[in-house]
Amino acid sequence: MNRTLAMRFRMSPETSSKQKRLFAVRYGPAIVKTAVILTFAVAPTAFCVNGEHWVGTWSTAVHEPEPLAGITNVGFQDQTLRQIVHTSIGGSRVRIRLSTFASSGVAVGAAHIAISNGESTIIPGSDRALTFGGSPTIAIPPGATVLSDGVNLDVPSLGDLAVSIWVVGSSGPATWHSVSMQRSYVSPPGDFTASNVMPVESTRDAWFWLAGVDVISSRHIGAVVTFGDSVTDGTNSLQTLTIDGRITSLFG
Repeated sequence: MNRTLAMRFRMSPETSSKQKRLFAVRYGPAIVKTAVILTFAVAPTAFCVNGEHWVGTWSTAVHEPEPLAGITNVGFQDQTLRQIVHTSIGGSRVRIRLSTFASSGVAVGAAHIAISNGESTIIPGSDRALTFGGSPTIAIPPGATVLSDGVNLDVPSLGDLAVSIWVVGSSGPATWHSVSMQRSYVSPPGDFTASNVMPVESTRDAWFWLAGVDVISSRHIGAVVTFGDSVTDGTNSLQTLTIDGRITSLFG
C-alpha cells in the first residue's frame, strides 16, 4: 500500500488554494487513493486571530462520478441527502465544504448541519441552517469548491454530525467518495433538511459533494491528512455502516 502523511493547516483564506491540493485524488489501475483528516497539537502561529482559527475536523477526497469503469452514480432528483460524518475535534462554530470536482454543477436549495441522533434522525434543537455568502441557496458551478458561512454549534469531539443538502432539480452524476464505509440517507422528493426525522426513500454507502467540515478551534490545534487506498477508508474493518469504526477515526 502506498501511503504518505501530510500536515494541513487552515490559517487564512489566502492559503486555501494550497489546502485544496491536499484533497486531490489520484487513481492507479486498480485502487482509489483516499485522504482522511486527523488532528494534533501544534505551536502557536502568527496567522491565528483572537487565539482561534478554522481547523478541519473531518474531510474526504472526493472524485469524479465514474473513477473506474462500472463504478458510477446517477445523481439525485429534487431530493434531500442526509450525510453522516464522524468528527475528530470539537468546536463552537462549524462550516462545511462542498465540491463539484470533475462533474457538472449542482443547485443547492438548502443546507443544514446538526448533531446526529442515529441513522436519518438529528438531536432536536441542534439543527442549524447554513448559508453561502449570506444566501440559503447556491448554484455551484462545475469543478468548483465552496465554503459555507460559519454557524454557532457546539460540535462534539469524536461525535457524529448530520449534514443535510437539498438538491434542486436533476443533478446528473455527482461528485462523490464512493467508499465511505458510512451510510447516507436519501429522501423522497422535497426539502427535508430541517426535519428531526427525515423520511428515507433509499440509502447510499457513499458521500456526495461533501468534502470537508471545519470547526473553530484553539491556535494550538492543527490537522494531519493521511493518504492511502481502501484500507485508509476502513474496508474490512470491524464496523457497521451506521456505527463508525474505521481505524482513521480512532486516531482522531
